[in-house]
Amino acid sequence: MSPRKSSSPKNAAADSPTDLVNARNIPAATGTGSLFEHRIIRASAGSGKTFQLSNRFLGLLCQGVPVETVLASTFTRKAAGEILDRVVLRLAIAANDPVEAGKLAKVLETPDLDQARCRTLLGELTRNLYRTRVGTLDSFFSQMATSFCLELGLSPGWRMIDEFEDKRLRTEAIEAVLRNDDNRQIRRITSLLSKGAASRSIAALLRTTVDSLYDVFQETGANPEPWHSLKRAKPLDAEALQELLGRLLAVDLPNARMVTARNGDVALAEEGDWESLLGKGLTKKVLEGDYKFYGKEIPSEAVALYEELLANAAAHLIGVVIFQTEATYELLARFHAEYQRLKADRQAWRYDDVTRRLAEATGLGGSAALAHRLDSQIDHLLLDEFQDTSPLQWRVLRPFGRRITGAGTHQSLGSFFCVGDIKQAIYGWRGGVAEIFDAVADELPGLTPLSLAVSWRSSPQVIEAVNQIFSRLDQHGNLDRFIDSVRGWQERMDRHSTQRDDLSGYVTLETAAEAEDDAVLDTAVDRICEVVANAPDYSIGVLVRSNSTIAQIIHRLQQRGIRASEEGGNPVTDSAAVLLCLSALQLADHPGDTVARFHLSQSPLGPVLGLPDSAGKAEARQASQQIRDQLLLRGYGGLLYDWAKELAPHCNRREVGRLEKLVEIGYEFQRQATLRPRDFLQFVEGKRVADPSADQVRVMTIHQSKGLEFDVVVLPELDASFPGQSDDFVVNRQTPTSPIDRVCRHTNAALQKLLPKAVQEMFAHAESRKASEALCVLYVATTRAVHALHMVIRPSKKSEKQLLRTAAGMLRAALTDGQFAEPSSLLFELGDPQWYASSTPTELPDVVAETTDEEPLVVTLNPAPSRPRGVVRKAAPSQHEGGQAVSLRSVLQGDDLWGLRRGQILHAWLDKISWLSAGPPDRETLFRIAKKIGAGPLSLPALMDEFEQMLQQPNLHKVLTLESYQPPRGLPLPAEVIDQLGENCTAETLREQRFAVREGEQIAEGVIDRLTLLRCDGKLLAADLVDFKTDSLRNHGDGQSLVEYYRPQMEAYRQAAAKTLNLDPRHVTARLLFTASDAIVNISQPLGPAARQRELF
Repeated sequence: MSPRKSSSPKNAAADSPTDLVNARNIPAATGTGSLFEHRIIRASAGSGKTFQLSNRFLGLLCQGVPVETVLASTFTRKAAGEILDRVVLRLAIAANDPVEAGKLAKVLETPDLDQARCRTLLGELTRNLYRTRVGTLDSFFSQMATSFCLELGLSPGWRMIDEFEDKRLRTEAIEAVLRNDDNRQIRRITSLLSKGAASRSIAALLRTTVDSLYDVFQETGANPEPWHSLKRAKPLDAEALQELLGRLLAVDLPNARMVTARNGDVALAEEGDWESLLGKGLTKKVLEGDYKFYGKEIPSEAVALYEELLANAAAHLIGVVIFQTEATYELLARFHAEYQRLKADRQAWRYDDVTRRLAEATGLGGSAALAHRLDSQIDHLLLDEFQDTSPLQWRVLRPFGRRITGAGTHQSLGSFFCVGDIKQAIYGWRGGVAEIFDAVADELPGLTPLSLAVSWRSSPQVIEAVNQIFSRLDQHGNLDRFIDSVRGWQERMDRHSTQRDDLSGYVTLETAAEAEDDAVLDTAVDRICEVVANAPDYSIGVLVRSNSTIAQIIHRLQQRGIRASEEGGNPVTDSAAVLLCLSALQLADHPGDTVARFHLSQSPLGPVLGLPDSAGKAEARQASQQIRDQLLLRGYGGLLYDWAKELAPHCNRREVGRLEKLVEIGYEFQRQATLRPRDFLQFVEGKRVADPSADQVRVMTIHQSKGLEFDVVVLPELDASFPGQSDDFVVNRQTPTSPIDRVCRHTNAALQKLLPKAVQEMFAHAESRKASEALCVLYVATTRAVHALHMVIRPSKKSEKQLLRTAAGMLRAALTDGQFAEPSSLLFELGDPQWYASSTPTELPDVVAETTDEEPLVVTLNPAPSRPRGVVRKAAPSQHEGGQAVSLRSVLQGDDLWGLRRGQILHAWLDKISWLSAGPPDRETLFRIAKKIGAGPLSLPALMDEFEQMLQQPNLHKVLTLESYQPPRGLPLPAEVIDQLGENCTAETLREQRFAVREGEQIAEGVIDRLTLLRCDGKLLAADLVDFKTDSLRNHGDGQSLVEYYRPQMEAYRQAAAKTLNLDPRHVTARLLFTASDAIVNISQPLGPAARQRELF
């Protein structure tokens, strides 16, 4: 959904689509004379970046460039859609109006472009939309990887996975590390990482390490050298240390104050408290290079001895940092091996895996093979938001850029166009390196720079405030070591101006009533309510730093009767109705959960589930069983939909919306559903869902507002510490595009002074980048506004002596000269408070339909598109289990993994039995089979005892005995077939029989546990198909729900066997044998209650 467009009081046409896409007098970066000129554009906020990129795209089309040879890339799918929409819309408008065609020709500097030519171009473009490459880098890289899967080491059936599935893979990998490795070794590593603290589990520490540092590990190429770049120094032994301290105590100091400080330092050294030593007494002075203590010169002899003491402290403290860095690598390396193995086994990869493989491949970017497999050469590269590009992504793109610009050959083969703004580089935490924007000019020849600093978005008042803020940040007197970074950022910013002098505007900086976050949010909501009341047709963007704040603001607005679009994305667990549904699923997973039972029994869902107010353990168990049965039969989406319909009459509009989202999540999860509802609960808790609407007020994070604009912007979260929390590790690159060549665990400022010079510079660069990114976030936030910008901060505390190092502190320094901030006061004001009185707002886009409280809950799934002719999809009959696709590797997770492994072993043992008359396999054979599969913690002797007892069970014994088929009167075959087979029937058994048959648009393939072929006089007349199940029927009530779950799979097996053997399906029996209870079930037709009871038990 796009935000509302800004308004103009003087020119009504300024808001028309025609004006927005053609009539702006933004300088064109392309034209007839400069079409194939290689450009690098630095475009400030609101200066027409997308306009310039669409100019280049349209200019190429006008020159007859085939659309498939142009790659236009941006950061998000939404932005890519906006670029393509802009291109098509501008052509359509020009094709419909000769005047607009003339305007487009002028902008593109293409005089011969007329209406007829625009119609021709529009027709060619729309006919070739499927060949148009306008998208994200991830999507293009995925297309490349699909074309070169074998060269990149990817199996032909590889797939991309989402965050939830990746989280499960990571959990499995962590479990494998803890299970397979020497416990003492793992404990040693984790003890180093946690400095011996026992407050966290090993698994939790490993998870945190993986989540925060695995990307760094990947960028080092799993190479240990960057992690072992620091060299250890040997500390003094006890005797040498005492000798040094003795000499220090013997130094004659000028006054008692210095003596007291020296003695304290010696005491800390004797205790081995090196970290405290660095921050106290004379040690701190010498470390900082200040050789005066309370105005008195420290004797040179003492300074020399202190420097020796500091060297010893460095040996101890830096040694710990080195150990922690190396231990982190070792832990990540162990995880990496298991993680990569799991991903390879599942053929499941992340986007960054694909990008890395492409980056490590050589020659793809300029190869003829790539052009052949992509159906065209890439001759024109258009890169948007280039400041957020990662070094890894640039390594993939570099060959394209070098070939296009003629690097090394001096022969240009196309055009290179790059646009971005390092002042908006806010995705460093996701791998983006803004310095690449500067480095690319050195790597590619002939790039012509262009700077755009004129805003086509904001009013003069907003632009003046932005200029004042970002030109006076260094007036803050408490920036400490970040002052150079702030000044460097200021120097890179050109003074902004605006073409929208016709717009009225207003900017304020005000304080809340109290120095508390709640008070700041209350004041911000007051301001929003004021704007809604006075300017009801203007868009309002409330931009915050964290998703958790979004929910708080939405709640406050609802209390004031103001509806808002929630676009930040929060878990749906912020809804009372959703929590009821999750309690029901918690009860399904854990029938003994008394909290879930009480929650449901006191709710409208209680009667639906058979849980009255007085519900006890028996009712809870029954409800739990019924829910699990329904999940098997209907899946999460269908069951949640029923519950949502029951709850909808009790809900307001937002609660109904959250229920709808939960139903959608249920359908989304079903493809990867397991037998444990707890896995769905984890999926829901980790899933962030937006609640967008066409409401006047939109609440989102600053990062999500990138590229958007609003008539009014409110900023209520400006008091966070600047520049934020340091990363756990710092890294070094020789150039912005180089791989990481040095890694070091982060340490405090005092210890940094003891590190080698090169490492100190690495820390300084990391701090500079952190500060720069924090300023970029502030810049993005303040430049989204068209008319009005309202900034709300905490008031000063009475004890305030200097400005806090926060964004609020910098705003006060820049806009108020750092004056004391009284509560509930207006600190800065610029423009007209009644700016809305002289503006004419445009109509709202009809993007999202209004929803009333009375609107019924309706969830409709779009029908699946028909498959292209000639395309046949593979499917396993096991995918029919429960009517849903189920990955057998993911059915059981965590503790249930060994239950799955137990079933695999029992199946493998049964596979070794042809007929029991030949004798079962001996224990040595059983042990060898089990070890090959992997028994883990399972007790093999006990499992062998169970297996031998199982073979004595009547039904299983009968299936494995040849005589039971001579004749096969116990099989549900037609009477005439039984008569034909007679006493002379011969039986041949096939175990683990693989098959593949075509079923309509699918190829069904699978493995039948046991298939017995029945012949008479050599002619095949019938077959008996038996599938062994290690589930226990007695855990599923009357057992019918589990049988029905497996029925679609068994029916698919039966049809496949009949087709493969050329038999009438009626002559193939399909039976389930549940080994735990020795129950055998005929699947050929549903059983009645009496027959079911007789057959099962």
